[in-house]
Amino acid sequence: MATRVLHSSLIHSPMDPVGGSWAVAQAVAGEFLAAYVGHTQAAYRRDLNDFFDYCDHSAVWPLAATRGDVAAYLESLRLRGRSPATLARRMVALRGFYALALAEYPQPGLDHSPVARIRLRRPRTQARIPALSWSQLQAFLATADQATARTRGLAWLLASTGLRISEACTARCEDISLATSAARTERWLEVTCKGSVRRSVPLHAATWSRLEPLLEAGAGPLFATRTGRFLDRHAAARDLIAVAVAAGIPTPFSPHVLRHTFVTLARQSGCALEDVQDAAGHADPATTRAYDRTRQTHAGHPAHRILTALLHTDPANDPAAGPAVDLRCDPATDATPGPTLSGVGAGLAGFWAATGRCDALAKGGA
Repeated sequence: MATRVLHSSLIHSPMDPVGGSWAVAQAVAGEFLAAYVGHTQAAYRRDLNDFFDYCDHSAVWPLAATRGDVAAYLESLRLRGRSPATLARRMVALRGFYALALAEYPQPGLDHSPVARIRLRRPRTQARIPALSWSQLQAFLATADQATARTRGLAWLLASTGLRISEACTARCEDISLATSAARTERWLEVTCKGSVRRSVPLHAATWSRLEPLLEAGAGPLFATRTGRFLDRHAAARDLIAVAVAAGIPTPFSPHVLRHTFVTLARQSGCALEDVQDAAGHADPATTRAYDRTRQTHAGHPAHRILTALLHTDPANDPAAGPAVDLRCDPATDATPGPTLSGVGAGLAGFWAATGRCDALAKGGA
């Protein structure tokens, strides 16, 4: 019998030899989940439900689980094809669950957390994060301007602030405030982010002009349905996907692509890492840094600096310099080929030839 977290009635495993131990486990889970709201709470609820199901089927009681039991559970997730990100989130939920149990619900035999010494090596990827280019974003916003006032305002808000779709859909008209100075008047929108954190995002003139028509009610949801309720994020996604299709966006599109676009283009524009981190609400700068790893160009790669330095090194004036090397793309077909490279020099020249930037480098370009 599967044991679920926070059901209306507590379900006990028939194999449970200790009366009420499942009730205690569910009480711990309930208190742990109460610290979260929205999608974060729902995700952690699914994580604990899945772990409880595994424990029930394996005749393991959650508050008596060992490190081996948790390791076996993680291996079962891998065999089910769960992603490294999913495993990492499950571990976050389990660490919180057992930390609360140790602090508030002492049990016989539970003197340490079974997840304390388990470390997951989450592979870092340099796969390109889906984001729109400048021209694609222009086309998207131009198409959004032909849609309804609600869709138009939502598209511009997400594109210009990097908000998550759930954060935008829960915004209220009264969350907009004015900051007036002698030079100008600035408008800000305060939203509730992950972890129930409240933060403010700027509403620049272009975005404000699209949002202003939505404030006729004066209070209530900023993005409202016809009945005056908050716009559901799924309905909002359908509206935005329709705009992307009409704009001819070829990449797979979701509202989160606009958040990726905001961070990616901000970094491309030269915004400081910490400024983009704050604007996006990233708790860890490594999350923001991931966008830098996926937007690398040839000019920004260390290989470019190495080959540029080799090109401009003069062996005659540099006693430490090695023999001169020819960095042209194909010495075999060049009318005035240089010496054949070997070793590291040949490898670098081969890499540069593959990038197709030999001509620019020979001309001293970047």
